[in-house]
Amino acid sequence: MVYILLVAVITFTVRFRHGLSRTAFSEYMPWVIVGNYLQKTFGIPKWVDMTGLIAMLMALSLVLFLVWASFTLIAKITNKSFREVLLTLGYAFAPLMIIGGLSHVLEFFLIEYYHNIVNGFSQAFGLGIHAEPLAKRGDHWLHIFRIFPFIAGFWSIHILWRRTEFIEKDRRLSVFLVSSILPVVYILLSLFVLVGVLFFPAQHLHRH
Repeated sequence: MVYILLVAVITFTVRFRHGLSRTAFSEYMPWVIVGNYLQKTFGIPKWVDMTGLIAMLMALSLVLFLVWASFTLIAKITNKSFREVLLTLGYAFAPLMIIGGLSHVLEFFLIEYYHNIVNGFSQAFGLGIHAEPLAKRGDHWLHIFRIFPFIAGFWSIHILWRRTEFIEKDRRLSVFLVSSILPVVYILLSLFVLVGVLFFPAQHLHRH
């Protein structure tokens, strides 16, 4: 269950908040519309990231619904308990969190975090070192990180295929197709983000 919550809070939220916000579609995303509305209506300070909060809540709702719906259906197909299905298949979503999250973490480490960390230590201990970012936003080689979400999605699907054997052998294909809903949605979302970033980039990118 922890993996599923982290997939929602980290992986899907990152795709929503930091992936689609780099596209021209950003202002049309529901979490942006709702977040901005709440920010203005209730006079919430700008340092409170309402857009990010709404994106996380929407990601959490989407992931939990997809898992609940698919695993409930599998439980009915196999005549097993929801808990048994969850414990058997839930681990297959780990790559979505681990590998999917790495694409974001590594990219921003190179662009934002590395030089800030080094310069911070240098200033604190008087080392006289000045570090520059290892990469700049827009560098073409950074596109290699766009592959990570797809590796995560297909790896998760592969694990699901292996794990479904322990749930149902006679209806294994049906169980596999239903259980793959979450990683398939993640792959499609990642593809949408990739197309948006490459062909419909935002005019002004946000910073962390």
